[in-house]
Amino acid sequence: MRVLATMDPDEGYPVGVVVDALRASSTIVTALALGAEAIVPLTSPRELRDADGPTIGERHGKKLDIADYGNSPTELLRNPEGIEGETVYMVTTNGTEAILRTAEACERVLVGALLNASAVAAELDRDTCIVEAGHRGRMAIEDAFTAGYIARLSRGEPADRRTRTLIELSKTFRPLDVFRSSRTSHVLELHGKDRDVDFCARVDEFDVVPVFEDGMVVPG
Repeated sequence: MRVLATMDPDEGYPVGVVVDALRASSTIVTALALGAEAIVPLTSPRELRDADGPTIGERHGKKLDIADYGNSPTELLRNPEGIEGETVYMVTTNGTEAILRTAEACERVLVGALLNASAVAAELDRDTCIVEAGHRGRMAIEDAFTAGYIARLSRGEPADRRTRTLIELSKTFRPLDVFRSSRTSHVLELHGKDRDVDFCARVDEFDVVPVFEDGMVVPG
């Protein structure tokens, strides 16, 4: 078990878990828990124009004008009827790219957040890397904390010092305190998305395990 502070995972791990806690992973987990059939991660906003279904789009914390929804789990909670039973097309600043990159290196790709920490951790063992999406190419403390939290709950033994450190940190700090102190939280607060920060810091809200298969993220 190893936590990676990069979106380019090691091909030596057959299973990869993508963590973008604020907010792509949390939005995907919430969408599937609300009954979305699948999430299709895209690489660019241009692809949303050709989408044959509801769309989620975000760049640097702001909803894309061409998207039906922002990258916001609380927005989806207020509008579940718009995604229930639907294939949803999604592009975000970091999270969707992280899923697609991880799929190039790993045989099986899951999506993890605090919202489904126990459910996804139950699927993991030592042959797993947890991939932090990060914030604009830099480490995001909320992703590192969430990755450590999931690693701590899993059956895998930490493979390096950084992973062991993050596991210990996950025992020490309250999730909400970590999330609210992050750079990403500051950006979201500027855009009036405080509720997303608080919601994404909840632990085990859902038991869904998103799995990337055939170009789509589906409930595992």
